[in-house]
Amino acid sequence: MSKREQNYRTRYGISLKDYDDLFASQAGSCAICGTTSGIAGQPGSLLFVDHDHTTGSVRGLLCRDCNTGLGSFRDNPVNLARAAIYLKYGAI
Repeated sequence: MSKREQNYRTRYGISLKDYDDLFASQAGSCAICGTTSGIAGQPGSLLFVDHDHTTGSVRGLLCRDCNTGLGSFRDNPVNLARAAIYLKYGAI
């Protein structure tokens, strides 16, 4: 078993085939912004496995920026929605 597959199995409970299937189902792009590179400016870099920190279930594959963004909002949809409103309208 490769180190990459061992990491996926240990951290997320998925196999390399599961990752590849998810990658294909997302057309090789970030589930949020649609970029095809895991790290901006590094074509071909792998997308990150996004998972629910409470349940451990895998939600999808994200680029580093989107994955970090969700983490910065502590996976809280209310805070994320407030941020979207702020971006659109400024301070309320």
